[in-house]
Amino acid sequence: MKEILLQALRVAYAGVAIVALVAYWPTVQDLLHRKQSANATSYLLWTVTSGIATLYSFFILDDVLVRIVSAVGFISCVSILTLAIRLRRNETQSTMDTHEVVTIVRNIVAQGLKAIKENTDERNPQLDYLGIFAKNDTEYTELERMVSTLGKPGNATATRSGSTFVLDTPLETPAGPLNVLKVRKPDPTRPQRGAPDFRVNDYASFKERYTSTGENSNFTLMVRKDYEMLELKGTDVLVYFPNKSYDERQG
Repeated sequence: MKEILLQALRVAYAGVAIVALVAYWPTVQDLLHRKQSANATSYLLWTVTSGIATLYSFFILDDVLVRIVSAVGFISCVSILTLAIRLRRNETQSTMDTHEVVTIVRNIVAQGLKAIKENTDERNPQLDYLGIFAKNDTEYTELERMVSTLGKPGNATATRSGSTFVLDTPLETPAGPLNVLKVRKPDPTRPQRGAPDFRVNDYASFKERYTSTGENSNFTLMVRKDYEMLELKGTDVLVYFPNKSYDERQG
Protein backbone atom coordinates (compact mmCIF):
# COMPACT_ATOMS: atom_id res chain seq x y z
CA MET A 1 0.00 0.00 0.00
CA LYS A 2 2.81 2.35 0.92
CA GLU A 3 4.61 1.63 -2.34
CA ILE A 4 1.45 2.38 -4.35
CA LEU A 5 1.07 5.72 -2.56
CA LEU A 6 4.69 6.63 -3.22
CA GLN A 7 4.37 5.74 -6.88
CA ALA A 8 1.22 7.87 -7.13
CA LEU A 9 3.09 10.79 -5.57
CA ARG A 10 5.91 10.40 -8.11
CA VAL A 11 3.44 10.51 -11.00
CA ALA A 12 1.65 13.51 -9.49
CA TYR A 13 4.93 15.35 -8.94
CA ALA A 14 5.97 14.69 -12.54
CA GLY A 15 2.68 16.28 -13.57
CA VAL A 16 3.73 19.46 -11.75
CA ALA A 17 6.17 20.24 -14.58
CA ILE A 18 3.44 19.82 -17.20
CA VAL A 19 0.98 21.97 -15.24
CA ALA A 20 3.66 24.64 -14.83
CA LEU A 21 4.32 24.77 -18.57
CA VAL A 22 0.58 25.05 -19.30
CA ALA A 23 0.25 27.84 -16.72
CA TYR A 24 3.22 29.83 -18.04
CA TRP A 25 2.31 29.52 -21.72
CA PRO A 26 -0.43 32.24 -21.86
CA THR A 27 2.03 34.77 -20.41
CA VAL A 28 4.66 33.78 -22.98
CA GLN A 29 2.08 34.22 -25.75
CA ASP A 30 1.12 37.67 -24.46
CA LEU A 31 4.74 38.80 -24.44
CA LEU A 32 5.40 37.43 -27.92
CA HIS A 33 2.39 39.45 -29.11
CA ARG A 34 3.82 42.56 -27.42
CA LYS A 35 1.30 42.56 -24.56
CA GLN A 36 2.99 43.37 -21.26
CA SER A 37 1.22 40.97 -18.90
CA ALA A 38 4.21 39.94 -16.75
CA ASN A 39 5.50 41.88 -13.76
CA ALA A 40 9.28 41.94 -14.25
CA THR A 41 9.99 42.39 -10.53
CA SER A 42 7.89 39.36 -9.57
CA TYR A 43 9.48 37.20 -12.25
CA LEU A 44 12.96 38.34 -11.20
CA LEU A 45 12.27 37.10 -7.67
CA TRP A 46 10.75 33.86 -8.96
CA THR A 47 13.75 33.35 -11.25
CA VAL A 48 16.16 33.75 -8.33
CA THR A 49 14.24 31.43 -6.02
CA SER A 50 13.63 28.78 -8.70
CA GLY A 51 17.31 29.02 -9.65
CA ILE A 52 18.34 28.34 -6.07
CA ALA A 53 15.91 25.41 -5.91
CA THR A 54 17.34 24.01 -9.13
CA LEU A 55 20.93 24.26 -7.88
CA TYR A 56 19.89 22.62 -4.61
CA SER A 57 18.29 19.75 -6.49
CA PHE A 58 21.42 19.17 -8.57
CA PHE A 59 24.07 19.47 -5.89
CA ILE A 60 22.33 18.39 -2.69
CA LEU A 61 19.48 16.06 -3.60
CA ASP A 62 19.88 12.81 -5.44
CA ASP A 63 16.52 12.81 -7.21
CA VAL A 64 16.27 13.10 -11.00
CA LEU A 65 12.56 13.92 -10.96
CA VAL A 66 13.03 16.85 -8.59
CA ARG A 67 15.84 18.12 -10.82
CA ILE A 68 13.63 17.99 -13.91
CA VAL A 69 10.68 19.75 -12.27
CA SER A 70 12.92 22.43 -10.74
CA ALA A 71 14.71 23.02 -14.05
CA VAL A 72 11.41 23.40 -15.94
CA GLY A 73 10.24 26.08 -13.48
CA PHE A 74 13.58 27.89 -13.64
CA ILE A 75 13.77 27.89 -17.44
CA SER A 76 10.16 29.11 -17.69
CA CYS A 77 10.80 32.02 -15.32
CA VAL A 78 14.01 32.97 -17.13
CA SER A 79 12.22 32.92 -20.50
CA ILE A 80 9.33 35.10 -19.32
CA LEU A 81 11.66 37.53 -17.52
CA THR A 82 13.79 37.89 -20.66
CA LEU A 83 10.75 38.55 -22.87
CA ALA A 84 9.30 41.05 -20.37
CA ILE A 85 12.55 43.02 -20.12
CA ARG A 86 12.99 43.06 -23.89
CA LEU A 87 9.42 44.31 -24.41
CA ARG A 88 9.82 47.01 -21.77
CA ARG A 89 13.08 48.13 -23.36
CA ASN A 90 11.42 48.38 -26.77
CA GLU A 91 8.59 50.45 -25.29
CA THR A 92 11.06 52.78 -23.58
CA GLN A 93 12.99 53.26 -26.82
CA SER A 94 9.88 54.19 -28.78
CA THR A 95 10.60 56.58 -31.64
CA MET A 96 7.01 57.76 -32.19
CA ASP A 97 6.82 61.54 -32.41
CA THR A 98 4.33 64.28 -33.28
CA HIS A 99 5.08 64.01 -36.99
CA GLU A 100 4.11 60.32 -36.99
CA VAL A 101 0.84 61.05 -35.17
CA VAL A 102 0.02 63.83 -37.66
CA THR A 103 0.75 61.45 -40.56
CA ILE A 104 -1.62 58.83 -39.14
CA VAL A 105 -4.33 61.46 -38.62
CA ARG A 106 -4.01 62.86 -42.14
CA ASN A 107 -4.12 59.41 -43.70
CA ILE A 108 -7.32 58.60 -41.80
CA VAL A 109 -8.88 61.89 -42.89
CA ALA A 110 -7.84 61.30 -46.49
CA GLN A 111 -9.47 57.86 -46.50
CA GLY A 112 -12.56 59.35 -44.90
CA LEU A 113 -12.86 62.05 -47.57
CA LYS A 114 -12.37 59.41 -50.26
CA ALA A 115 -15.27 57.37 -48.85
CA ILE A 116 -17.46 60.48 -48.70
CA LYS A 117 -16.66 61.40 -52.30
CA GLU A 118 -17.41 57.89 -53.53
CA ASN A 119 -20.70 57.55 -51.64
CA THR A 120 -22.24 61.03 -51.32
CA ASP A 121 -22.63 64.37 -53.04
CA GLU A 122 -21.41 66.15 -49.91
CA ARG A 123 -18.74 68.74 -50.64
CA ASN A 124 -16.22 70.22 -48.22
CA PRO A 125 -17.29 68.29 -45.09
CA GLN A 126 -15.64 69.63 -41.94
CA LEU A 127 -13.78 67.38 -39.55
CA ASP A 128 -15.15 67.48 -35.99
CA TYR A 129 -13.43 64.64 -34.15
CA LEU A 130 -11.15 61.71 -34.92
CA GLY A 131 -10.22 58.41 -33.31
CA ILE A 132 -7.07 56.41 -34.01
CA PHE A 133 -7.50 52.65 -33.53
CA ALA A 134 -4.34 51.25 -31.95
CA LYS A 135 -3.17 47.99 -33.51
CA ASN A 136 -1.83 46.50 -30.26
CA ASP A 137 -1.18 47.35 -26.61
CA THR A 138 2.32 48.65 -27.30
CA GLU A 139 1.14 51.06 -29.98
CA TYR A 140 -1.73 52.16 -27.74
CA THR A 141 0.75 53.04 -24.99
CA GLU A 142 2.98 54.91 -27.44
CA LEU A 143 0.11 56.83 -29.05
CA GLU A 144 -1.49 57.72 -25.74
CA ARG A 145 1.83 58.98 -24.38
CA MET A 146 2.50 61.06 -27.48
CA VAL A 147 -1.00 62.55 -27.84
CA SER A 148 -1.13 63.36 -24.11
CA THR A 149 1.71 65.85 -24.73
CA LEU A 150 -0.42 67.65 -27.33
CA GLY A 151 -3.43 68.49 -25.16
CA LYS A 152 -5.48 67.83 -22.06
CA PRO A 153 -7.83 64.92 -21.30
CA GLY A 154 -11.42 65.23 -22.46
CA ASN A 155 -14.60 63.16 -22.42
CA ALA A 156 -13.92 61.17 -19.25
CA THR A 157 -16.95 58.94 -19.97
CA ALA A 158 -15.10 57.25 -22.86
CA THR A 159 -12.06 56.05 -20.90
CA ARG A 160 -13.12 52.40 -21.05
CA SER A 161 -12.48 52.27 -24.81
CA GLY A 162 -9.53 54.65 -24.84
CA SER A 163 -8.30 58.15 -24.07
CA THR A 164 -9.63 61.38 -25.59
CA PHE A 165 -7.65 64.62 -25.70
CA VAL A 166 -8.62 68.21 -26.48
CA LEU A 167 -5.60 69.50 -28.39
CA ASP A 168 -3.83 72.68 -27.30
CA THR A 169 -3.07 73.49 -30.94
CA PRO A 170 -5.37 72.09 -33.64
CA LEU A 171 -3.82 69.71 -36.16
CA GLU A 172 -4.25 70.85 -39.76
CA THR A 173 -5.89 68.25 -41.99
CA PRO A 174 -7.38 68.14 -45.52
CA ALA A 175 -10.83 68.59 -43.91
CA GLY A 176 -9.97 71.50 -41.63
CA PRO A 177 -8.42 71.75 -38.17
CA LEU A 178 -8.76 68.86 -35.72
CA ASN A 179 -9.37 69.88 -32.11
CA VAL A 180 -10.26 66.56 -30.48
CA LEU A 181 -8.29 63.34 -30.89
CA LYS A 182 -8.99 59.96 -29.33
CA VAL A 183 -6.64 56.98 -29.03
CA ARG A 184 -8.74 53.85 -28.93
CA LYS A 185 -7.61 50.64 -27.26
CA PRO A 186 -7.00 47.59 -29.48
CA ASP A 187 -10.30 45.96 -30.43
CA PRO A 188 -10.48 42.88 -32.68
CA THR A 189 -13.95 43.98 -33.84
CA ARG A 190 -12.47 47.21 -35.22
CA PRO A 191 -9.55 46.30 -37.50
CA GLN A 192 -9.68 49.68 -39.24
CA ARG A 193 -7.01 52.35 -38.72
CA GLY A 194 -9.39 54.94 -37.37
CA ALA A 195 -12.69 56.82 -37.46
CA PRO A 196 -13.19 60.48 -38.39
CA ASP A 197 -16.41 62.36 -37.51
CA PHE A 198 -17.62 64.93 -40.05
CA ARG A 199 -20.20 67.70 -39.76
CA VAL A 200 -22.79 68.11 -42.51
CA ASN A 201 -24.88 71.25 -43.09
CA ASP A 202 -28.29 69.56 -42.88
CA TYR A 203 -28.15 66.29 -40.98
CA ALA A 204 -31.89 65.56 -41.29
CA SER A 205 -31.92 65.74 -45.08
CA PHE A 206 -28.58 63.92 -45.27
CA LYS A 207 -30.03 61.10 -43.17
CA GLU A 208 -33.22 61.00 -45.22
CA ARG A 209 -31.34 60.76 -48.47
CA TYR A 210 -28.87 58.05 -47.54
CA THR A 211 -30.98 55.83 -45.27
CA SER A 212 -34.73 56.28 -45.71
CA THR A 213 -34.66 56.29 -49.52
CA GLY A 214 -32.24 53.37 -49.71
CA GLU A 215 -30.07 55.33 -52.12
CA ASN A 216 -26.89 53.97 -50.54
CA SER A 217 -26.74 50.73 -48.58
CA ASN A 218 -23.26 51.51 -47.26
CA PHE A 219 -24.75 53.72 -44.54
CA THR A 220 -25.89 52.44 -41.15
CA LEU A 221 -27.90 54.44 -38.62
CA MET A 222 -26.49 54.17 -35.10
CA VAL A 223 -28.57 55.49 -32.19
CA ARG A 224 -26.89 56.41 -28.91
CA LYS A 225 -28.41 57.62 -25.64
CA ASP A 226 -28.21 61.35 -26.36
CA TYR A 227 -27.48 61.49 -30.08
CA GLU A 228 -27.38 59.49 -33.29
CA MET A 229 -25.05 59.18 -36.25
CA LEU A 230 -24.65 57.61 -39.64
CA GLU A 231 -21.79 55.19 -40.18
CA LEU A 232 -20.11 54.80 -43.56
CA LYS A 233 -17.55 52.06 -44.09
CA GLY A 234 -14.52 53.19 -46.08
CA THR A 235 -11.14 51.71 -46.91
CA ASP A 236 -9.55 51.01 -43.52
CA VAL A 237 -11.72 53.66 -41.84
CA LEU A 238 -15.18 54.05 -40.34
CA VAL A 239 -16.66 57.44 -41.21
CA TYR A 240 -19.29 58.98 -38.93
CA PHE A 241 -21.81 61.78 -39.40
CA PRO A 242 -23.30 62.61 -35.96
CA ASN A 243 -26.34 64.84 -35.54
CA LYS A 244 -24.49 66.62 -32.70
CA SER A 245 -20.93 67.88 -32.70
CA TYR A 246 -18.41 66.74 -30.09
CA ASP A 247 -18.86 69.98 -28.13
CA GLU A 248 -22.64 69.65 -28.19
CA ARG A 249 -22.42 66.07 -26.92
CA GLN A 250 -20.28 67.23 -24.00
CA GLY A 251 -22.99 69.72 -22.97
